[in-house]
Amino acid sequence: MYCDRVVYEWLGCEVAIIGWRYYFPQEAKRIADAGTDFMRELGTPQGFGKLYDDVFVEPLKRVIEAYQPVSTTHPDKSWRDMLNDNVLSVNPTMECDGLVDLVDCKRL
Repeated sequence: MYCDRVVYEWLGCEVAIIGWRYYFPQEAKRIADAGTDFMRELGTPQGFGKLYDDVFVEPLKRVIEAYQPVSTTHPDKSWRDMLNDNVLSVNPTMECDGLVDLVDCKRL
């Protein structure tokens, strides 16, 4: 279970989770059973293969399919020209603390 930062600061994450499980035992069991089922599935070649395809292969395919060579989009320029002209510059749009959630991210 994800432990909210405010709850953690008040009670400590472990206490918060134990308290939550006490008040919501059916939901806690459902989550635990789902985690167990997921790990059983992930432990098989088929399960890991599906996860690999979903998380790595499919997003990479979309990137490759979206690629447009500079020669197509700007026929009179090379990729070096584009970099020198700052046309292809990459600028950060968010700054995050590195955790899984985007709660602590701020727009730049």
